[in-house]
Amino acid sequence: MTSKAELENKLLLELEALENLLDRQPSSLFATHIIPGKWSTGQHIHHLLLSTKLFHKALCLPRLFLKYKFGTNNRKERTFEDLKTRYKTELSQSTVKPPKSFQPREIRDKDKEQLIAQFRKASLKLNKNFKRWKEKDLGHYILPHPLLGMLTIREMFYFTIIHMEHHRHILEKRYITG
Repeated sequence: MTSKAELENKLLLELEALENLLDRQPSSLFATHIIPGKWSTGQHIHHLLLSTKLFHKALCLPRLFLKYKFGTNNRKERTFEDLKTRYKTELSQSTVKPPKSFQPREIRDKDKEQLIAQFRKASLKLNKNFKRWKEKDLGHYILPHPLLGMLTIREMFYFTIIHMEHHRHILEKRYITG
């Protein structure tokens, strides 16, 4: 099981890797749909921002509300690698698009710095709030995920890191060169 401190560090490392990658792309291409019908770089970041903010918001809810609304965990928690494998499998077998609330708006090139700053701020707020959770509660409370079903708080944090990595790899492969 990955400790809280390790997870907090993984999130910061993934955020840094993503920011370093984005620094290599000219602002003039941030809103460009390089692959027709696919999201621009900016839309990938906006999508990550939307999902990060929602998870942060859920972490701010009273534990009693989470228990009442979603129940509690009744199974063995997945490891980081197990969840990563499951996510990749689900993505490869699914044609499901993200729910409307996670679909990004159109982005302009001039939004690059502001959007990256907003995403950084949201990620750091998530990390800070995550620190407030007790280790035992991370595997006790659950939240719904549109593709993966019910996840513990720890698993949702795993997912957040995996999700950032997934989009970073897409951007690295298809959008940003050099």
